[in-house]
Amino acid sequence: MVVVPLDDTRNEPDAGLIRHDSTGHEMYKFACEFEMDGRTWAVAFWEYSQNDAEHRVEAMKRSLHCIGQIYSEGEL
Repeated sequence: MVVVPLDDTRNEPDAGLIRHDSTGHEMYKFACEFEMDGRTWAVAFWEYSQNDAEHRVEAMKRSLHCIGQIYSEGEL
């Protein structure tokens, strides 16, 4: 994933970066980056707001661990 900062005056992300949860609330895609072995890496996740995303990152710092390789994905 490459994150390119833009001098963008839009007030809302592109439509593909907004989804709705099961109750109809909007969720937005966020990215965070980390350094490893001299390189910068990024992970993306969905959250309701910037504040919620920052709260999730703090939780990740405390308890994140690898649970295994993903073999398939699908909608429930």
